[in-house]
Amino acid sequence: MTQLSAILLIGLIWLVYSQWARWPLDLVGLFCAGFLLFYGFRSLVVAFGLDQLYPEYLFGANGSILAGRTNLLLCLFLGGVIGGLTLSSRFGLHLPRPLFPEIVNHPRGSRYLAVVAALTGVSTAITLVLFARYGGFSGLLRAAKYDRDLTGLNVLRIVPSIGALVAVASAIDVVRLWGASRSVGRRDRLMLSVVCALLNGYYVFAWGQRSVLAMVVFSLIAGLVIFRPPRSGSRPSSLRIWGGITMAAIIGVVAVVGLRVARDTAATGDLSPNLKGQSVVRQLSVATNSTSYDALALVHRDWPAVFPYRGGQDFAAGLAAAVPRVLLPDKPTSISTGAWLRRIYEPDTLNGWPPGAVGEWYLNFGLPGVLFGGVVSGIALGMLQFALRSSRGHPLAFVASV
Repeated sequence: MTQLSAILLIGLIWLVYSQWARWPLDLVGLFCAGFLLFYGFRSLVVAFGLDQLYPEYLFGANGSILAGRTNLLLCLFLGGVIGGLTLSSRFGLHLPRPLFPEIVNHPRGSRYLAVVAALTGVSTAITLVLFARYGGFSGLLRAAKYDRDLTGLNVLRIVPSIGALVAVASAIDVVRLWGASRSVGRRDRLMLSVVCALLNGYYVFAWGQRSVLAMVVFSLIAGLVIFRPPRSGSRPSSLRIWGGITMAAIIGVVAVVGLRVARDTAATGDLSPNLKGQSVVRQLSVATNSTSYDALALVHRDWPAVFPYRGGQDFAAGLAAAVPRVLLPDKPTSISTGAWLRRIYEPDTLNGWPPGAVGEWYLNFGLPGVLFGGVVSGIALGMLQFALRSSRGHPLAFVASV
């Protein structure tokens, strides 16, 4: 049953991709890749005996049966996603343009550079101030990731995050125009954009967050390959597109694992016990946060059998987090469901076990919540995909999709 349910899960991911993705790296294609990374990968390695549910001491001999039930729960969510995508396409649901403007026209290179320079300048100033306050990169990393001293300042991280992605779009835009002219100005803009993208990604990494820097690496490699016009003047071949995606994915995963090692070493001087002495599959799973699958299995086992559903607490906290603390002084200081979940089983641990979107819908509303959450996600994906439908030829839409 476990193996069949894992195969069914992978089949549903492929169904979503094959029916709704316009090209491999549009929003739906990226959603499928993310779902495969955070849930599908672990479902396969557990089902076929390459690893056990993690951590082992919380799962007994019935781990395989629990994994099969978890796979079916994920299939229920994907069924909702399919329904939501169908509704979105059939009724032509679109986001209001003031809420999410459609990206259609290519900005001029000078405008790209001006925005990149401004964002990078502000990001550099913020980071230097924080470095001075906390004693450099390691001190800031510990304060943000482990000591939680930067609660309330996380809004500052938006600046380097956006700066990194706009810089990537600027670099890809140069490559998109490479066939027309290879002037010194364009080469300089390409180099400056790449440097700013990596620099801003490093600034976000100093807060303990690897995702932006990993997205920068993936987007740069994939974009520089895919958007470079072929000599014939037509679109790149499928072989080149998939070659670029494969290369970017491999280097991206290596970057994610390497950044996890670098973060642990910089903050504590040694590898995390979650990585040290583990098998390659386990290390890869932990370093890429694919153990969201294992956290979901734990949630599925103990709710509501042991603990009551949360009844929307996490969603209320998420909405409250969007309100400035000046207007809502008593809003929650933390909205990390993963940290809350882990402290139920390991009270003295700061880091969490994020169960992912499926887990949060289940924790709050049970099986109906998972199905409803899938429908909501499918509708949102369809509307965002339409708004970013130019991602195949527009660097900014491509980067926004990632």
